Amino acid sequence: MSNTLVTPECILKVAGREYLFEGNFATFKALQHALKKDVAEIQASVFTMPLCDFVTLLHTLVKSAGGIATEDEIGNWLINDVGIDSPEYVMLRGEIVVFLTVAMSPRRDREKKKAEMTEFLQSVKSAAFRGENTSASA
Repeated sequence: MSNTLVTPECILKVAGREYLFEGNFATFKALQHALKKDVAEIQASVFTMPLCDFVTLLHTLVKSAGGIATEDEIGNWLINDVGIDSPEYVMLRGEIVVFLTVAMSPRRDREKKKAEMTEFLQSVKSAAFRGENTSASA
């Protein structure tokens, strides 16, 4: 087993700004309070959650990272700049799944989980850019 730790962090660009999302208890607690679900339920439903819930998830992550973007700003960015029917939107959801999955794993398993999830994200990316439905992937 490797001693290298894959940190449960993710840098994502949301509404024109980059944020460092940290996979720690404070972030998970904020997500659970905002979405009124356990973090494992949130992770499992990222691909199928309604747009408003996904905006709440992103807003909570942005707030936890010290950002000030509002839910309306994030929602409008998704609709107007990303496109909620675009491959980029599917990839954003996939990146959130990867972040949560690695962050929820014990330190000893993060390197392996990160590799598995990177492979998963590549399959999501190729399906998204081919126009396939990925809703059953999560």
